[in-house]
Amino acid sequence: MQKNQKFNLCIVEPVASAVYLAKRLKEENIGSIIIKITDSIRSKFTNEYITTKKNSVSYQEFDVVIEFDIQHGCLNQLTNTLLELNVGMVVSGSEYGVELTDELANRISPSLANNRITSKYRYNKYWMQEALKIANLPTIPQVFIDKKKKNYAATIQKFILTNSFPFVIKPVNTGGSTAVAMIQNESQLKKYFLQNKSIEELVVQKFIQGNEYFSDTFSYKGKHYITGIFAYQKQQQAD
Repeated sequence: MQKNQKFNLCIVEPVASAVYLAKRLKEENIGSIIIKITDSIRSKFTNEYITTKKNSVSYQEFDVVIEFDIQHGCLNQLTNTLLELNVGMVVSGSEYGVELTDELANRISPSLANNRITSKYRYNKYWMQEALKIANLPTIPQVFIDKKKKNYAATIQKFILTNSFPFVIKPVNTGGSTAVAMIQNESQLKKYFLQNKSIEELVVQKFIQGNEYFSDTFSYKGKHYITGIFAYQKQQQAD
């Protein structure tokens, strides 16, 4: 860390666009501390992303790297460590980092933090749609599946009866397209469950045909800023 830096930024799980972010922070003379979450499922996603994406993140580009056990780590100790490193802001680098980011930001820079009550709306694939429904906006028909419950198979069958194939099935708490699949029939649905036994919470959604549109935004002190609007058509992969 350099003494003349403007301030130090902490990024939790810097996966998306991190290769560009590290370079830009150096150009702006901002110190960078990253937190890698050590969790079996999340680590699998991060490792797959790093090894398969063209613009993968190199952790050596950042000033300080901290590994944090999301299940057994001490939040108070982590907070104190970041304060000792003079961290002025905490941001999330991927869906996996949202929950921890919101917790740390409320401890370190509460005026710049998101509401922890609404964290799930920013990373949980099921609650993202539910947030739209609460706001009376159009939503995709969906059903939440909890494999820990004995009647989850009946929940799926009820959804199939009221909605025709194809469906999209995905874990609620993974990032990117990890374990996301198009389901054309019940045979493919059974195959998906056999191949993804370790995933307990999923969402099944009606497949919507067409181009995908999305925007990059951020909000500050009640004002909302759009940094980019994009459109692309996803190509269905062979089974």
